Amino acid sequence: EKLSPWLEGSKPVTEMSGIETPFGPKKFVYLIQSSNPRVDRRLTNSADRDILHLCFKEGCEVKGIPPEDFVIRPDISWTEGRNELLNFAIERSKKGRSYVYYVFADDDVLDMIVGKSPWEDFESWLLLKQPAVGYITDAKDFQKDRKLGAPFNIDAILNAFHRTTIGSLLPYDTTMDEQSIYFSQYIMNVAVAAMFASGRIGNNDLKFNETFNYHNKGNGKYRRSCKWSLVKKYMDTAFNRGTPMQAAIDLVNCDSLKNSKYCQYKACMTKQSMSSAISEDWINHNMNVGHPFVRQRLLFLQEHADFVKPLQFSVFRAISADPITNVSCN
Repeated sequence: EKLSPWLEGSKPVTEMSGIETPFGPKKFVYLIQSSNPRVDRRLTNSADRDILHLCFKEGCEVKGIPPEDFVIRPDISWTEGRNELLNFAIERSKKGRSYVYYVFADDDVLDMIVGKSPWEDFESWLLLKQPAVGYITDAKDFQKDRKLGAPFNIDAILNAFHRTTIGSLLPYDTTMDEQSIYFSQYIMNVAVAAMFASGRIGNNDLKFNETFNYHNKGNGKYRRSCKWSLVKKYMDTAFNRGTPMQAAIDLVNCDSLKNSKYCQYKACMTKQSMSSAISEDWINHNMNVGHPFVRQRLLFLQEHADFVKPLQFSVFRAISADPITNVSCN
């Protein structure tokens, strides 16, 4: 079976498990932000995972969580909170951890996810499939006869990023935060489509109870524009013209009613493997270094050079999706 281009030459799963690498013994770090951090008995620190919390409210109550596992950042934006948690986890990595997956979650997902051991199921699936970005969603967002899928629009409520996406997809772009609370995830989805289209995959077996989705109710604090066209315009000049990445962005048309759920294309991951982390050299050759999205990548790579360098074990590969509407994800 032929490998997808972005997977050729990458390391096998056995070398990326967390146990068998020099990066540290734990595979997963969960990064959860909330107004009052709490403990879910199904999701606790273990031999394979750490749970880190960020509280975004002044005077928040923290019960049952070790002091070294949470930070308090009052009045921080959702996007800034995720980046703060990323930095929190990186500091942990410098002290002997280097996780395989950085799993970002909003706190209501602890109530929404159904089952006795959903997190173990999710972790087993991540290690089996080794996606660049793994996530779960309700069956209504997929064709009901499929267990796997890769729609363009990835819900931010629970995203697992493979460590080699750090520096390219992560950190989140904060540029458009004042325009809409949704735009940083829209930017993320465009970046995923441009650089990791065949590496994004959703698990359709794990289920949500959307009754507990508190964030969609809103409190009026943040603007909630859903205009994809603004994000597309912003990202139109992030990559150099003529690159496959820019061609992928050209396909984005999420404001169209016909394509509002999947946009114009999908792709499915085909192999259990992973490429290298991005490098400044790749960015300089393929991206517009004057663009805010790109400047944030370069600044991050410079600030965290010691952390990122071990992840740059080969040449970074990006592969964009073909403009197709039907892909069999078995």
